[in-house]
Amino acid sequence: MSQMLRAGELGSDVMNWNITEAVVESRNGDIVLVRVSEVSSGGPASRSSLKVLLVRHGDGWVVRDITRAESE
Repeated sequence: MSQMLRAGELGSDVMNWNITEAVVESRNGDIVLVRVSEVSSGGPASRSSLKVLLVRHGDGWVVRDITRAESE
């Protein structure tokens, strides 16, 4: 089952992204893989999808890896 996350829950490193959707794809303890959709300043035609690997660190999350898949 997918869980929705608010952009603020992803941490300050991604607060400047224009995130329209954030879905947890998998969770293993303190490691979470999140898929987010991003619309760049180019508009909907420039929409891309990011896979973000997060690891819990204290009260927040640390971004460990980001993979971008541009849509055509």
